[in-house]
Amino acid sequence: MGAREGATVGEASDESVVITEETTGSGFTALRHEWNALSRRANQTLPFQTWEWMWQWWKHMGDRHGLAILIARRRDRLVGVAPFTLRDAATPVRVRTLRFLGSEVTDELDFIGDGADARIVWRFLSESRRRWRWNLLDLWEFPSESPSVAAVEAWARSVLRRRCLAQLVDGLEVHLPSEYSKYWMGLTPRMRAKIRTSERRTQDRFGSLSLDVATSPRDVPAALKEYLRIQKARWEQEPTGLYHRLEYCDFLRDVSVALATRGLTRIFKLSGDGQTLGLALCFGTSGRTLSYGIATDPALRHLEIGFQLVNRVIRTEIARGQRVLDFLRGREQYKSRFGARPKQVVRLRVAESGLAGRLAAMLH
Repeated sequence: MGAREGATVGEASDESVVITEETTGSGFTALRHEWNALSRRANQTLPFQTWEWMWQWWKHMGDRHGLAILIARRRDRLVGVAPFTLRDAATPVRVRTLRFLGSEVTDELDFIGDGADARIVWRFLSESRRRWRWNLLDLWEFPSESPSVAAVEAWARSVLRRRCLAQLVDGLEVHLPSEYSKYWMGLTPRMRAKIRTSERRTQDRFGSLSLDVATSPRDVPAALKEYLRIQKARWEQEPTGLYHRLEYCDFLRDVSVALATRGLTRIFKLSGDGQTLGLALCFGTSGRTLSYGIATDPALRHLEIGFQLVNRVIRTEIARGQRVLDFLRGREQYKSRFGARPKQVVRLRVAESGLAGRLAAMLH
């Protein structure tokens, strides 16, 4: 490491913090309980930041990545985790990218621990450069309010003498009132009419409709199997999509079951006359439900099943006291019709100077 990449004022050392690395699957496994306990202490309750989510991503989708987890301990107590992964591009010049575990299929990733402690974030970044000599730092989708964003940008300016490219990724979320009647009356008359029409036409064909929720490790696998079947049918014209990748489907299957053991998985199934009409794959914590995906039977597109499915999900979640339905990334028009408000996450990228850095930025 050159002089510019040594300790700086911004990472003024907390000598009581020791940084170590974990690059083996067995070591990753051993972190499970400490990792989740740290997440709870730091109030990082999103399922995407749990050990289970990261482990299942690594297990199923990390085959072309190197494990590069950094661990911060203060007097043997875990105080921070940098859940990094490395990937080398097949180019004549070595191009190495450092990312978070779970990138590309996960919203709202971050360092695990007290993100307000910029010193630990600086230590993580400097240690990652020293140990693995990456050319591109590409960190996907921090929550916009995360203090880690400012810490990463400051580190890049001070240590690399480079500016981060900050890409704002749009999303939408619905703020839920305490009563469904208030939510319903807050929708536009046109939207209420659309939902009623969809339900009436669907009931004319299938009779009474029911909404079931799979939450237990016993019930989730069957519900997810149906969800994947319908998603594959919906995307059959796009054979290169995620739902046609076996490793992604295996990841969703196993992570949904793993999170169900912690009460974080909710798969909603709308049925009529014994037939599955649509499913919503959700994950959640106290107060917040994350809508990861909606699957509706493509043969029933004319019935607009998705509108009534989402409406029933919202009604169910209001009844159990949830305050936000987060549609995650993407600003599809249908989300706005449910009263969703804009939100943003931040993707930070910074490449080192020189040929390898420029090549890394071009490849990503």
